[in-house]
Amino acid sequence: KGVPINPADLTGSLVSAGFKVIRNTPSVTFHFFKALFVAFLPFFALGVFSRSTRNRPVEFMVAGILVTHVLSLAAITPSNTRYSVPLVPLALTWAAMGMGMVYDWINQHLSGKRKTAVLLAFLALIAGSSLSQNLGSLRSHRLIHKESGLWLRDYAPGTVVMSRVPHEAFYAEGWHVRLLPKGRRFITYDNLLRRAREHEVEYLVEDNR
Repeated sequence: KGVPINPADLTGSLVSAGFKVIRNTPSVTFHFFKALFVAFLPFFALGVFSRSTRNRPVEFMVAGILVTHVLSLAAITPSNTRYSVPLVPLALTWAAMGMGMVYDWINQHLSGKRKTAVLLAFLALIAGSSLSQNLGSLRSHRLIHKESGLWLRDYAPGTVVMSRVPHEAFYAEGWHVRLLPKGRRFITYDNLLRRAREHEVEYLVEDNR
């Protein structure tokens, strides 16, 4: 037996999804390009707008996949960078084409030591930008742990902290207890409470990982 569909509920859901797409598309698009690395964006733009010989049907298919990714994700969540990482190889196709255009221009207009120097500077710029962005991402990822630990240091110094990673206890100048026993990937709520009591845990940190 089929489940009856209320037209009013369906219309409301579609309208809600439409508003989410409008609201979240800029954020999803930003995180998608952020996943490419800032240094690749100029090459990506060159590749997209170049007039070189290429397989247009394949490019339209890839573009359709990327647009579908952005719009469907925007209908659910504002997103973050990790949701776009699986599609980065598709977008890097255009970035690679842009790099090829820059390399061809260098070959046509430069030679000798000047050409070598520009190519080395070109590679150093890409490597340096990528490294800088990676290090920044790592620092920002740990920032919340540091802030939590410093708060504990100010209000509960020397406390016993149960968490996934030891950063909070380190900055709080306290003691760390692992959230999960060594070698375990899951623990029941009752066992977690018993483990916390056994180690006299005062604060438990849950970071959605």
